[in-house]
Amino acid sequence: MMHLPVTRRSIRGSIEIDQISRLHLGGFEALDVTIRDPEGEVVLFAPRLRARANLTTIALSFMPWSDRAQVPISWVRAEQIDVTLRKDTDGTISLGTTFLAPLRAVPPTPAPTPSAAARPLIVDLQSIEIGTIVANGNVGIPVDWRTRTVHGSVRIAPEGVQIDTRAFPIAFGKVLQEPIVATVDYHFRSPSLMWADVMATYRDLSSSGRVQLKGTEMLIDLSIPQTDPRALAPFVPESVELADAFEGRIEAHGVDAIENAG
Repeated sequence: MMHLPVTRRSIRGSIEIDQISRLHLGGFEALDVTIRDPEGEVVLFAPRLRARANLTTIALSFMPWSDRAQVPISWVRAEQIDVTLRKDTDGTISLGTTFLAPLRAVPPTPAPTPSAAARPLIVDLQSIEIGTIVANGNVGIPVDWRTRTVHGSVRIAPEGVQIDTRAFPIAFGKVLQEPIVATVDYHFRSPSLMWADVMATYRDLSSSGRVQLKGTEMLIDLSIPQTDPRALAPFVPESVELADAFEGRIEAHGVDAIENAG
């Protein structure tokens, strides 16, 4: 088992690699890659991961004369990633805090002699390809998500974490009687700032729009095209009768969505 202590300088979580099966100047292949959250719980697991990177350039950036350590990886491919979503002791989804910059404790007294400032570490995964993602867990509601063919990028730097994906298909289980099928593109800036553009279908009901978390406020803006009233039956009380076709827009914001999820 190989631990990557250098990541402690850039993220709160940890990365473990069971084996490097191939290593050359143009990249590597790793087996059984595990990412743990700050509390030591597994949040990501990839049985096999391939990457292309200029390892010479990366090594030189860690030399004493370099003003910053950089890990640019031009391409990463994982056939499958297993994700576990859970809340930490503070009630925050731990996957979001895993990739944040470490908390720096303030020394009680100034050092007697000045020391050199720690060099920033930048990890830049420029092109990520994932065949399948299986997400399970509980974040106040049960999680049973399945996605495929995900393309995106991740940048971890002192100023923060940036995650962006292109649109990908996803199925949400354990929410309603049948899975909700959607196409989503996802963008992460911090545990309190993320958003996704969504096109979702449940049975004969379709909707599209944006869901955004900003601070402690959840913002939802969805449009529903003209729909047969029977398609809305799972979402309205039995005492409500819808006789005409429905078309409209749903806008909601507030902290209730977050509190109810917990």
